[in-house]
Amino acid sequence: MPLLSTVNITIPAAAIQRINTCAERIAMAANLRERTYWTTRQAASIDGLFKDLFVSSDNSQPAFTIVIRAPVSTEILNEIVQTLTPLRDDLEIIVISQRRIDAADQDIEHAPITSLATVFPQVRLVTWNAETSRSEVGDEAAGAALAVALRMARGLTVAVNPKPEVLVRLLAALEAHPEASAATASQVLTQETACTDVSRTAWRNWVHARCGYPICKDSSTALLTLLTLAARETVTLTEAAKDIHQGSLTFTPPFAPAKPRKVSIIIPVFNHAEYTRQCLAALKANTSYSDYEVIVVNNGSSDETRLMLEARKDITAIHNTENKGFTEACNQGAKAATGDYLLFLNNDTIPLKGWLEPLARHLDEAEWAGAAGSRLIYPNGTLQEAAAVVHSDGTASNFGRHDHPALPKFNRPCEVDYCSGACLLVRADLFRELGGFDMRYSPAYYEETDLCFAMREIGKAVVYEPSSVVIHFGSTTAGLDPSKGIRRHLIINREIFLRKWTHRLIAHEPPLNPGQRVVSNDRALLGRRIGPANASSLQSAPHSKSADSPCTANIPIDVMQDQADARLLAFYLPQFHRVPENDNWWGEGFTDWTNVQRTVPAFPGHDQPLIPGELGWYDLTDINVMRNQTDLARRHGLHGFCFYHYWFHGRRILETPIENYLSSDISLPFCLCWANENWSRNWDGGNRELLLKQRHSPEDDAAHFRLLLRFMQDSRYIRVNGKPLLLVYRTRLLPDPATTVSRWRVMAERAGLPGLYLCKVEGMSAERDAPDGIGFDAAVEFQPDWANLGDPRRDLAFGEHRVYDYDEFVARQLTKPAASYRRYPCVTPRWDNTPRRPKDSVVLLDPSPDRYRRWLSHAVESVTKLPADERLVFINAWNEWGEGCALEPDLLRGDAYLKATAAALDAGVRTLDLQLELRLNDLERIRASNDTYPPSPVSYTQGFVGGTEDTGRWMGREARMDITPPPGGGRLLLSVTAERPMLYGGTTPVVNLSIGDTKLPFPLRDNPHNEEQSTTSDTIKYGSTGQATFDIEPGQPPFRIALTADREFVPVEVGFSQERAARSVRVLARFVNGGQA
Repeated sequence: MPLLSTVNITIPAAAIQRINTCAERIAMAANLRERTYWTTRQAASIDGLFKDLFVSSDNSQPAFTIVIRAPVSTEILNEIVQTLTPLRDDLEIIVISQRRIDAADQDIEHAPITSLATVFPQVRLVTWNAETSRSEVGDEAAGAALAVALRMARGLTVAVNPKPEVLVRLLAALEAHPEASAATASQVLTQETACTDVSRTAWRNWVHARCGYPICKDSSTALLTLLTLAARETVTLTEAAKDIHQGSLTFTPPFAPAKPRKVSIIIPVFNHAEYTRQCLAALKANTSYSDYEVIVVNNGSSDETRLMLEARKDITAIHNTENKGFTEACNQGAKAATGDYLLFLNNDTIPLKGWLEPLARHLDEAEWAGAAGSRLIYPNGTLQEAAAVVHSDGTASNFGRHDHPALPKFNRPCEVDYCSGACLLVRADLFRELGGFDMRYSPAYYEETDLCFAMREIGKAVVYEPSSVVIHFGSTTAGLDPSKGIRRHLIINREIFLRKWTHRLIAHEPPLNPGQRVVSNDRALLGRRIGPANASSLQSAPHSKSADSPCTANIPIDVMQDQADARLLAFYLPQFHRVPENDNWWGEGFTDWTNVQRTVPAFPGHDQPLIPGELGWYDLTDINVMRNQTDLARRHGLHGFCFYHYWFHGRRILETPIENYLSSDISLPFCLCWANENWSRNWDGGNRELLLKQRHSPEDDAAHFRLLLRFMQDSRYIRVNGKPLLLVYRTRLLPDPATTVSRWRVMAERAGLPGLYLCKVEGMSAERDAPDGIGFDAAVEFQPDWANLGDPRRDLAFGEHRVYDYDEFVARQLTKPAASYRRYPCVTPRWDNTPRRPKDSVVLLDPSPDRYRRWLSHAVESVTKLPADERLVFINAWNEWGEGCALEPDLLRGDAYLKATAAALDAGVRTLDLQLELRLNDLERIRASNDTYPPSPVSYTQGFVGGTEDTGRWMGREARMDITPPPGGGRLLLSVTAERPMLYGGTTPVVNLSIGDTKLPFPLRDNPHNEEQSTTSDTIKYGSTGQATFDIEPGQPPFRIALTADREFVPVEVGFSQERAARSVRVLARFVNGGQA
């Protein structure tokens, strides 16, 4: 029998009285200070019942805790197992049961509960008895035991006696909305239906850190009372079991007074109109507070900001002729404000629903509170800060940076040193009394820290309010380099701050030493807010970067990209429209589509022709085509396009798309790559049968740069450290590249640019030398790497085509030595230039989105330690259909390559990819070092992350197994099982199977929990399953089985997102009945 973690508690009447008294005082507390006192006392009272008896040996942070009150019917337990098994690694179950006198009866009662531990690794049993036998004490003791279980719970989300099928919907809704404290399937929570409502509700564990634990009477009603109190102060979701998509949930905002005090929202801006537009849109959509005004102070922006603001009638705009800096702009806005409260808000923020009421409530309820600040989260879903701790040397540490924002320790309102000026509410009269932001800190940094210290000096507190949630992108105007631009004032102003406040900073903690971390932001613990950075003190954030992250579901990804671990730039071919030259050289109406459309397979298994998917056979003279392209790119994590640019001694060709792009309102960033090869009939940049030839001169260099300057001065043009990025494809074709570069840099300086960031492309072997030798800043790898292709496959069917294995090619790239100079990585999803070279093409055979994603993960990870502005990764290409390396959707694989691109920006996925790479390398080394290593008849070759025995966990959209039949043949059993795909509103996956040229559907059917399982299949007990058997003749040579699905599969160990857990799929292949098992 499995071991069950058990704690036995005795509940005295005095403890019940203390818990109840504290709960009553919490409900009546007039302000934060009173509530903090009583919540602390109540927590201590509950801890006294169990903390010395229960010690958890598990330091993990489960995602969810469900509390079950015994006795529990077998039917309910079966439903829990059936529904929640996919979440077993992220689910904690606490069962509370009254201890009985008859131990034998007790064991019988607990047997079904004990069986839960065979499925779920984190099951705890709390047995209780009352100190006296009086019935009224016994009833209240049951409520106290519930409080113990809730206090013991470690999950980020909690539910009591939930309905499992409803619970999974509620969990998904809460993951999608970090501003919400609770989600319920009911329309409204009422005392009349308390028991039913509680079973259909899930809430954040931090609700108890904020509002305490329920009174020990009629526990369902008491829980509902507590949740109602939380709902008055935070956003809640109702009718949340229907659909988690935006717009389908009902948001209940926090309570606001009938006559709220007016709030003036002041937003200083300098350029970055797209952030300002998004911030204003979020304010309008997510602000339910009834009385507010918006004042935008435009600090001399040079982009479209002024025009955008002047077109709006719902704001007050102040326009400066120059950039006066954040500090002065805020003071300007405050002078124009008419509100009782001033809310300073950065333009690179997205306030979430119900964000303003909690801030205003603190200033309404407590005269001693002078300012209140929000919980700030990054676009990737991790915590940016839960306020900050200021050290004795004037430096500051953000509390909880990069941790999970739902941890209770970050969701407890308290008095703090200061809150960020990214979102800070202050009393207008107090702000003016203190003289506004101190202009000694102009243009920016430390002004809000100084203001908070000045408030405390006159007896006013600064309150951190976590139920006000704001997404903050951060440093969009100032950049990240503390030695340059406005960021250098971070260092300068710290010295000013230190001199001014030394007499107060003496009592503060010293700066962090290695191995230390801030463990609290509460000023009540002043002097004790730093502790060891161990696993038990702070947990890592379990959510990773992706477009499906809970905090990013409703954020346009083009703005999220600035916070990504890398800027992904895809090469863009402008060939897809008619030009007179191509009509003359290749025939009327020729574009690159002409080559693509006439391509036929060159050998068996050749995936040609590639047919475009949703974008079709487009014409790039239509600007709407480019809008659709940039929308796709933006949604899948690309930062921008790198357009090929053609210049031949004053003559341009294929320039229409980029000119249209320049004059459009498309916001996706772009840069240029001068494709300075000769044009030839061989499509190889060589010197045979030339169509257009390069000629160079000093005059041509100058004329060319004057043209480039038009693009570089555009606000969308991609920059590195403020300098426009320009690529040159073949620097060795320039007669004197260093002189050309020097000439361009002089012209750039005269034009007012801060410089140029020049990269040479390593497309040819001759280009692989240090870039600084010819005046360039860096190199860009180009793929395929022609010098590192490896050995081609040997098959007479290939004819003159050079065919290489994509997997082997990628493996060679991952082991290529690093350059001694700055070289940015490049990856390619696939390569097949048969459309351009139908007789002697180069083909990377059997590419897959799965392998491409793992390669891109490696490339992204390789740049994460570079300065943020220099984290560039190139992809060849967005739309090179003639060379078979397009990211754009095609009919064969749909948008799989785009989804793989977005996935590689997810840090969790990258971690798994890198671990898988190491695992595969280890296996390869073992095989290479041991000649006697027995070959397995089934090799899970592609798309798997390993599994138990011979069961592979499918990852991605495609999978491949190599089968080596036993000499005597046998029967091959193949089984595919999707673990509960219906959990989160999905449909049963559609799977297809291919063996050689034969393609067959592989249907999965629902497999209910009471169906008998095959003793030979070893399939998972619940889910949708498909099986097939194949009779293998003796002497059958090795062959390959390929599987494709209509969706991406992600193993459950990636994280505890329910969506991922629901998509965990197992594949089993083994020989039975005479074959080798």
